[in-house]
Amino acid sequence: MITTSTAWQAKNGELAKKPIYMLGFSGISWVYVTHDLVSEGITGTLPQYYPWLQTPTGDSQSVDVQAGTSSIGELACTVVDYQGAVRGQVGGNTFEGQFCTLSVGYPGLAIADFAVLCTYRVYKVVPADGYGAFIFSSRDQQMDAKRTIWDHPENGAPISTSNPWVLQGTPAEIIQAMYLMGLQYDPSTLDIAGMQALDSPLEGLYCAARPFLFQITQPFQVKQFLQDQIYKAAGMYPIVNNLGQIGVKAPRAPMAG
Repeated sequence: MITTSTAWQAKNGELAKKPIYMLGFSGISWVYVTHDLVSEGITGTLPQYYPWLQTPTGDSQSVDVQAGTSSIGELACTVVDYQGAVRGQVGGNTFEGQFCTLSVGYPGLAIADFAVLCTYRVYKVVPADGYGAFIFSSRDQQMDAKRTIWDHPENGAPISTSNPWVLQGTPAEIIQAMYLMGLQYDPSTLDIAGMQALDSPLEGLYCAARPFLFQITQPFQVKQFLQDQIYKAAGMYPIVNNLGQIGVKAPRAPMAG
């Protein structure tokens, strides 16, 4: 769910509205925007910005509930190479591997009222046809889950029949073990609160038991394992929220609504 302020909701509810998009990168101090922030009356402490961003077409992602999977979301943003400035920025900075955040606001809002639409990881930056712009392409963190785990996360030795990785728990616990232990993700990259909510007594889905027990004896790909062994069996499917955190949806709506 996208968190928005009251002021943002009021602007978004107007019949005639003018979205202002902002593309920022972790570890890089400036942002690209679709309009001049000062001219549009954006208030607050503004970041260093360049109004060269073309209006994004939106990210792409699809969900297959029955197969227990979702496609890897992808976003491509085009920035006009104004007087060759972007070429110099691309050459002087490492964008690949950085997280990018696409936000949206409206004229007259405070910069703090801009709402985050999506957070992805940049995987390539290429010039557009004619070299008049650069395209920043990014994907959600499920892409990293296509890695293969070869070594036992607890002892570092190769996974084998004599050195199995034994996992027992609820679907949410297995998912967290795969990402936090197997892939060494930082906890902030997962919607842990949402996963823990699925195991709560209020939901009544998995709190009374830990139904899964796995003894993994050979290397495996995390994304495929979760899809085949957890998501399909538990009626779940993975999602990535607007902050870039990986979470899951259960087979029914939450009890809390």
